Amino acid sequence: MVVLTWLGQPALWTTAVPLAALAAADAADVARGARPRTAWLALAAVLPLYAAGWQATGIDLGRLATGFPKVRPLFGALVAPDFVDRERAMVSAFVGVRTPCPDPVPAPVPPPASGPSVRVTPACAALGEVLAVAGTGYPAGSTVGLTWINPSGNRTAVGTATTDAAGGFTAAITIPVASVPEIYRSRVQSQRLEAAVAGPPGRLVPSPTLRLILDNMGVTIALGLMATLLGALLAIPLAVLGARNLTRGSPAARAAYVAVRAAMNVLRSIEPLIVAVVFVVWVKQGPFAGVLALTLHSVAALGKLYSEQIEAIDPGPIDAIRATGANGLQTVVYAVLPQVVPPFAAFTVYRWDINVRMSTIIGFVGGGGIGFLLQQWIQRARWSEAATAVVVIAVVVVILDVFSAAVRARIDAGRALVPARWRPVAALAVIALVAWAWRVSDIRPARLVEGAPKIRGIVGELARPDLVARGVVTTTARASLVVPCDLPPQPPAIDAGARAGPRLAVGAGCADAGDTVTVMAEGWPAGARVALRWRLPDGGRLAAARDVAGADGSLMVRVDVRPLVAEAGRAAGVPTVIEAEASQPVGGVRPSARVTTTVDQLIQTILMALMATTLGALLALPFGLLGARNLMPRTWAGNAAYAATRALLNGLRAIEPIILAAIFASWVGYGVPFGGVLALVVVTVANLGKLFSEAVENVDSGPLEAIEATGAGRLQTIVYGVVPQVVPPFLAFGIYHWDINVRISTVIGFVGGGGIGFVLREWMNQLQWGWASVAVIGIVVVVASMDALSVRLRERLV
Repeated sequence: MVVLTWLGQPALWTTAVPLAALAAADAADVARGARPRTAWLALAAVLPLYAAGWQATGIDLGRLATGFPKVRPLFGALVAPDFVDRERAMVSAFVGVRTPCPDPVPAPVPPPASGPSVRVTPACAALGEVLAVAGTGYPAGSTVGLTWINPSGNRTAVGTATTDAAGGFTAAITIPVASVPEIYRSRVQSQRLEAAVAGPPGRLVPSPTLRLILDNMGVTIALGLMATLLGALLAIPLAVLGARNLTRGSPAARAAYVAVRAAMNVLRSIEPLIVAVVFVVWVKQGPFAGVLALTLHSVAALGKLYSEQIEAIDPGPIDAIRATGANGLQTVVYAVLPQVVPPFAAFTVYRWDINVRMSTIIGFVGGGGIGFLLQQWIQRARWSEAATAVVVIAVVVVILDVFSAAVRARIDAGRALVPARWRPVAALAVIALVAWAWRVSDIRPARLVEGAPKIRGIVGELARPDLVARGVVTTTARASLVVPCDLPPQPPAIDAGARAGPRLAVGAGCADAGDTVTVMAEGWPAGARVALRWRLPDGGRLAAARDVAGADGSLMVRVDVRPLVAEAGRAAGVPTVIEAEASQPVGGVRPSARVTTTVDQLIQTILMALMATTLGALLALPFGLLGARNLMPRTWAGNAAYAATRALLNGLRAIEPIILAAIFASWVGYGVPFGGVLALVVVTVANLGKLFSEAVENVDSGPLEAIEATGAGRLQTIVYGVVPQVVPPFLAFGIYHWDINVRISTVIGFVGGGGIGFVLREWMNQLQWGWASVAVIGIVVVVASMDALSVRLRERLV
């Protein structure tokens, strides 16, 4: 009922009517000594929850139909990805164009003495104006593509022309207004026009899209490799401290055990995408930020696996070594490591597989790799390139998955990975691979030091989460300033409406972009934190400075006039207002607005995971049956259905949920939880379909043979021989995947999938780290609670 109240939808209370009716009937049955209706009561109890989930997640199947035209090209491109192209010799020429015209106008550049050339008239113009284009020296009767190239190198097709018998052409184009951001349009920009003709098609070569994707996939693989190696090295000492059988000595050792285990559990609860945002601010965008984020998560994950493996080793060698008087380090080296090296190696290879998967999406928040490129293509609806990237990602991940499984199988079997005679060569190859990965990942430890001042402030704000709030009284004062100075002059003004309270004045009559003006204020409460901001003529606000009022209630601040302020003032032709604001707390303490928002979004996140798990589990059932070798007939059709089902499930499992969420956000709407639910449904179908099929393959064949001996058909065999055996593991798998979906749904909003991740990303983009800390705390609590609940429920079912 808490969920219903939170939703504020009184109509949903009607879903509780069946529960009340069944509860009354059940009470009457128990009073008469009849059997209670437990199953029906349980079903009626979850009905209000699913009604709330349907409403909270905004599930609207109509959006799938109305939004499909936007993503239809994606599905066509998935069938025919852009892998190859015909080699073509390009004949092209460029001409520079200034926008707008500078003063004085430069002389036109003379055309080259030979080869193709292109010129425009006039030689410079404003954005949106028409240019006459003329070219010579091109092949006769060919089609010339005209492309506008802005100062950032972005290309926009602006027209085509056909050459005459002499190889010349004329055309008229319009300068794209969007080629220059609005805030820079008053400045002179150097842009270019390209006129190009593609030669006759030649041999097949990898397409430019495929080459670009493979380059970035190399970065992705290197990123995952370096994160795995660094994470494994850092996880080993933490695993020793986190192993109970090695920390039973002193109270300090036991305290270290508790602290290390708690830290690893917390870090495992926070998805790498969240951590990557912090590292991007710390060391700038690029693969290094992604390496650091994945390394931190790998330390926590591998540290837990390593420590559990250490706890499971034979204690005999440890007791024997300690009996000789060996210290802690000697015990680890001679009694622990020989027993754990093989499983440690298997865990590390498995982690590399996971890190490569996660590195395909770490670029969505600036962490480098293929994810950054894929995000740009999805946002710009360049579906051909996006589909090609998705196919390449799936192929690479499947190949690495098979390779990882083969390596782990050899390690588990105690077989050598490389024959003895090839080990020196293999060692050199590994060293070369690591060196390549280090270089490609752009690892620069010096950036950690350079960015330390920034991260110190962020950590300080994260350590002070905005958990509580008090009522505030806000005081505002304003003053006007003529910006820029070529507007009609006006004297400095003091906010007349605030003469009885705080007052504000500017020590200049006007200012230009880049100037520094002195802002004086008085009449504020002593110690008040005063925020200064520009109030632009169009109503926008821009932060200017912050300061604290002195004991006499006054302050003096020097403020820089930004170019945006000057451009806005010139466009409006009126003075710009500078505004000062201070807030004073009043009243008692209560949960902050951020806490309320976080709780609401976490409830929505849990419901997203619940709806996705339920829908995905139902859809996975037929795939689980079709993908079970023991149920499919050994006919051509049965073999084809089995192979197609397994291939589909493996392909879908290779695509990270964040990629799917970004696609569904373009399909059904950005920021809509329904998009996140759809992404999680696809992931759930892929994972549970595989688990269900493996569970079906492992059933006892005796009941199936007995039922078939009675002449039962295929459907009857499944209903009476398979279903009774697989219901408990199916339920356990479903609960386990709900736990997984809760973890994923905490970040699905980073790409527009709704839930707590959507709000967290907004707060991080606004650099509101104290607010973001509240969301992170909520995520840790929910993920840890769901983990514990999932374990308890699965223990009761299996």
